[in-house]
Amino acid sequence: MRNVGFKLSCALIFIFSLSISTEVSAQTCDLPDDGIAFGSDFNETHRIQGNKIPIYLRSTMKVHGFSFGIQISEDTLTFKDRTLGPDDERLFENIISRDDGKPLSFEGNQATGLGDAAITKVEKAATLLEIQGDFLAVDIAPQMGGSGITVGYLVDLVQAGNVIPATDDEACEAHHILDISLDTVFVGKEIRRGDCNGDGSVNINDAIVCVRNLFLGTNKFFDCNAMLDVNGDNLLTTADPIVILVWLFLEGAPPADPFRACGPFESELGCNESNCI
Repeated sequence: MRNVGFKLSCALIFIFSLSISTEVSAQTCDLPDDGIAFGSDFNETHRIQGNKIPIYLRSTMKVHGFSFGIQISEDTLTFKDRTLGPDDERLFENIISRDDGKPLSFEGNQATGLGDAAITKVEKAATLLEIQGDFLAVDIAPQMGGSGITVGYLVDLVQAGNVIPATDDEACEAHHILDISLDTVFVGKEIRRGDCNGDGSVNINDAIVCVRNLFLGTNKFFDCNAMLDVNGDNLLTTADPIVILVWLFLEGAPPADPFRACGPFESELGCNESNCI
């Protein structure tokens, strides 16, 4: 009887996994074929979270280089074509140089929520760090076009095969090419760490909500990464929900302050909506 039950369970798991894979394979990629944008989802507006602003690239062809300008107005960053540069004759274009030798123009998007943060640098991210030999020129205070950033990049063309690969459309891939680093510590709204659903108590449900929020993108009751940083290390990892469980059931250390009551906080992570209502 146990053997029958085990086989039935295995069959149900197989059918369930098959249905999931079928559903995933039927999905289409909604991202643009080509372009550069803030955030991997290429939304029209990217909300700044934490102390880095990620920049992603998509291309149907191999890429040898790119350039763009980013204008800063109040708390918003916007890609701007032929607006910023060292002088009127050298204004940066928003272009991607692809394998066919033809420059591809792109519009980009905008990132909001900069606040009082200062931009300290622009550095290579995962995709560009894998390339052996390249050139990156960044100006975080261009002479023309007002407050902003200009970026120019190209791979070392002497080395054979040294390119940014085309993105895989079936996987809805986007290449993480750059990070804009911010010098900021968020101070403000009162929060209570670990109260992930904002009901005024911290229990097993909060650990579950924390996991689903961080890793599945669901059950997001509040736009506040600092509140999810349960151990207060300025990182969002599996350690955060574990702190709740260890404190609840194994007499472990409690979450970092503010925890027992709502209170002020300092964090490198963003918090746009407090869980203290």
